[in-house]
Amino acid sequence: MSMRHYLEDYVLSLIIQGLTLFFVVGLFMMLEAPRDLLILVSSVLILGQGLAMGQDFYRRRVFYGQLLDVFEGMEKKHIIADLVPKAGFYEARALRELLQRTTKSMNDEISVYKAEQDAYRTYIETWIHEIKIPISGMALICDNNPSALSERVREEVTRIEAYVEQALYYARSTCVASDYFIKEVSVEQVVKEVIRDYSKSLIKQNTQIRLELEDHRVKTDSKWLKFILGQIISNSMKYRGESLVLTFKSKFQDGQTVLSICDNGIGIPAKDLPKIFEKGFTGSNGRRIGSSTGIGLFLCKRLCDKMYLGLAVDSEAGAGTRVSLVFPEMAFWDDRT
Repeated sequence: MSMRHYLEDYVLSLIIQGLTLFFVVGLFMMLEAPRDLLILVSSVLILGQGLAMGQDFYRRRVFYGQLLDVFEGMEKKHIIADLVPKAGFYEARALRELLQRTTKSMNDEISVYKAEQDAYRTYIETWIHEIKIPISGMALICDNNPSALSERVREEVTRIEAYVEQALYYARSTCVASDYFIKEVSVEQVVKEVIRDYSKSLIKQNTQIRLELEDHRVKTDSKWLKFILGQIISNSMKYRGESLVLTFKSKFQDGQTVLSICDNGIGIPAKDLPKIFEKGFTGSNGRRIGSSTGIGLFLCKRLCDKMYLGLAVDSEAGAGTRVSLVFPEMAFWDDRT
């Protein structure tokens, strides 16, 4: 708050005070008061008003300065009402009360929407678990009645299972902290389990699997990690070239474990790379293939962020893609428990 802004707000008050002083001086002159008395009274009035405005300007400047400093230093700026500094003038107290009431009203609205969102998420999770029963029944019927037709139906059922699983993890991704369990796992073991889960699809596409994994152990939630790896493998199969080659590598670098999944697929154009983690972004490859939803990598990034995993994608059109998962040091999780 500058003196210029302060005076702009009090310009009418200054005009009134000037007119009052002019009236007093005129009155003293009409009464033929001594010149020294006229000067003394005028000086006292001007000095008194100046000191009063100076003191008022100072406390307002201190208050609004502190308020702005607190606001700029906050990460969650919506809780500013709880940190408004106390001041001795009414406007500051009124502002504090107004912000507190506004914040309370906002929190009440958020609570209503959060309750509705939680109820909807619970419904989606329940529906997904229920729909898995008939899906499993369809898969079992296909397995027990082998034929060319049942094989085609089984493929479509597998796709449905993948989309249902993706929907389940998407619904849960808003509250990962309450659904994951961090423990020490073997990177090699988790990778092999995921490959086994996708073995039928990988075999059908004549995929070559190359494992260059060292005996690295990390702390993470194995269930969520398997889902992330599954999404990456699915993308590699979807955007494969003539003959898919998947290479899994792990290394220890700068105190962190890095797991890389490399393929020799069609790659990602340079113009699309900055947007691949955006929700619903399919890019030129997705538009050409037509079966992309733009959810897979978005969900992977969201889950990685919530589990403090690094996720990076390097690719070149026509030269394949490398996806890297970076696991924090063991001590990182020790500090959080």
